Amino acid sequence: MTRKVDFLRNDYLRVDNGGEKGFGLKVTLDVVLTDEDVQDLVTTALCGGIGYWAKLDNTGAEYDEAPADECIDETVARLLLEGRVVKLIDEEDGDVVDLTLDDLLTGVKMYIENGADSGLLEFDGGTVRLDMCYVDAEVADQIVQYGLFGEVVYG
Repeated sequence: MTRKVDFLRNDYLRVDNGGEKGFGLKVTLDVVLTDEDVQDLVTTALCGGIGYWAKLDNTGAEYDEAPADECIDETVARLLLEGRVVKLIDEEDGDVVDLTLDDLLTGVKMYIENGADSGLLEFDGGTVRLDMCYVDAEVADQIVQYGLFGEVVYG
């Protein structure tokens, strides 16, 4: 049971969790994602995370013109970081879905807001970062789905 507590200065919720009483606090965090974190997230998503429902459409010139020493996941991360669109093909219905950096960042935000594992966030002084050690294929998949669809649709 949850109810608003009106007599406190801030907007706290009084909670009763199966006999354990306490207060629910709404916290806003600024989470920092580095370019390397984006690269790691893309790699994890493409190399196992989303593979059961989507595949990368890498038929465009941007892939043909990529540096020879750049792996496909590095190319995708670079394109996203440059503000470009990456196309994914839905394996079920063949629809093409556009993925942007904004989608990926929105997915991270939604994943955290929807109850991410507490180990996912790393507190380093005044900076909160994503601990990429906790971002496995399942987490990366859910992040991409949140970013594209606003919810987890597959899996």
